[in-house]
Amino acid sequence: AVSAKLNLSPSSTAVEGEASSNGVIDATYLQKTGAVDLRTLDVVLPSSHLSARGRLGAYPMTSPTGVTVDFQSHNLGEFDTLFRDLGLNRGGKSGSAALPISLGGEADFHGTWAGSLLDPYLAGTFQATNFSIEVPAGQNGGQARSVHLDSLDATGSYSAEKISIDHGQLHHGDASITLDGTLTAVT
Repeated sequence: AVSAKLNLSPSSTAVEGEASSNGVIDATYLQKTGAVDLRTLDVVLPSSHLSARGRLGAYPMTSPTGVTVDFQSHNLGEFDTLFRDLGLNRGGKSGSAALPISLGGEADFHGTWAGSLLDPYLAGTFQATNFSIEVPAGQNGGQARSVHLDSLDATGSYSAEKISIDHGQLHHGDASITLDGTLTAVT
């Protein structure tokens, strides 16, 4: 077993392209189970906050995971370096620019991460305010366009096989749309 408590603090000199962060990671890796007992993961950035706790199945990467996650952000651009390192590319854009969403307000996710590192299953509630989402071009040509929404409240789940919205509410001005349903991957 290897236990560690790491305190995170920004460097004394600002690094271009990186968001300063504070926080703590308190965890134990157990070789016998290949799991990480994540007692505390608490990371605070200038416009975002991530906290998590639970069991992370690290080895093999298909080991079961059970982590509670709370995430809030006012600026998804703080994760640009992470998205670039993960290879997020879409339509000639990379990093946070490749996301099909832009956030002018706040986004919150409160839920769980189950499944594994290779096959995650996320379930919980998601809320966002003052955001725009890119609607792809139709099959008959046309242009992709951005649609602005005042708020979204949704409860559901995500996996590689299926996205499920158990209850959702979209608001724009005086208009609102209630939605539920599933999107299943083609196999």
